[in-house]
Amino acid sequence: MEINDNKYFYHYLPDSELLGRLQNSDKLAFEEIYNRYWKKLSNYAFQKTRSTEVVKEIIQDLFINIWERKDTLEVDDLEKYLFSAVKYKVIFEIKKQFNNATVNTDIAEMSIVHYDHHQSEIVELNDIIDSCLSKLPSKTKEIFIKSRREELSHKEISSLLDISEKSVEYHISQALKALRWGLKEFLPSLMIFYKIFFK
Repeated sequence: MEINDNKYFYHYLPDSELLGRLQNSDKLAFEEIYNRYWKKLSNYAFQKTRSTEVVKEIIQDLFINIWERKDTLEVDDLEKYLFSAVKYKVIFEIKKQFNNATVNTDIAEMSIVHYDHHQSEIVELNDIIDSCLSKLPSKTKEIFIKSRREELSHKEISSLLDISEKSVEYHISQALKALRWGLKEFLPSLMIFYKIFFK
């Protein structure tokens, strides 16, 4: 076996060498870049989004994009490039959530972790979310929490509670409507927090 065909050989190559090989469509170089950085990138994205589902999508899209653009990539610092790309993908996901008005309890949890210097505003936000959830019918609240906090799929919730997936979708939709109404005055402040956080 040629040494260049041995994946362990790639493990010891510097990023610059891997990039050069990647631009020549070297699949082992691409695999090594993925193995070298996916976990760090995933951890970083999860700290910002608190959603394993969103993280999987971000990392998958990132590396698909890298492979598709390998011939034209101009990168001096691979690690810096990857983390910058993930950062902007995270910002895009958050903006998409706001544009779609799909606010959920993860926002409060993420804020509490990262905005100690805005504690009063965060406590207020958390109180508003808790208040909105407390006013929901018990079944709606239970389904919403299982979806957003426990990150169960609609199918998993349906099986667990012995209801149809359509019912799951309905309850989540009702919970989101309630949260959108309860948080409508708070969204501008949230956007400021995110700008500070991601600057």
